[in-house]
Amino acid sequence: MTPSLAAAALATVPPERAGMVGGAVNTFRQLGFALGVAVFGLIFQSRVERALTADGGVPDPHGTAAALSGGQARSIVAGLPEGDRAGMTDLVREAFASGLNAVLLVAAALGAVASLLVVATVRLPAGGPERGRAGAGASPRDGEPRADAAL
Repeated sequence: MTPSLAAAALATVPPERAGMVGGAVNTFRQLGFALGVAVFGLIFQSRVERALTADGGVPDPHGTAAALSGGQARSIVAGLPEGDRAGMTDLVREAFASGLNAVLLVAAALGAVASLLVVATVRLPAGGPERGRAGAGASPRDGEPRADAAL
């Protein structure tokens, strides 16, 4: 995805602005990674906490949700008496599935909205789709193929 994203961004600007566009693409990619992890983590933990609170059998739903979000499911269950482990295992699985379900639904909705925005805002060049490819595969002189013709 990264090469096609960079190629699409670079194809929309004049060559003298290529560095600026490359920097912008990389900056927004990193920003998206950081914010995506934070937002999806928040959604996951809040949904897990809600699932643990609804049951009423967890003394500290917030702390348990934080531990589960941090990958500590086994330690949550292992810290309980033997008789309570089976019930807590089921509850932890349900809470985890609920959180994961919420994250995946939000990601799907954001993906759908983003694809609609792309369809609505991205336009072809004024000369049609072949305008940017005029002469692709041909050298400006002697009709020899260019080195980048296969790209």
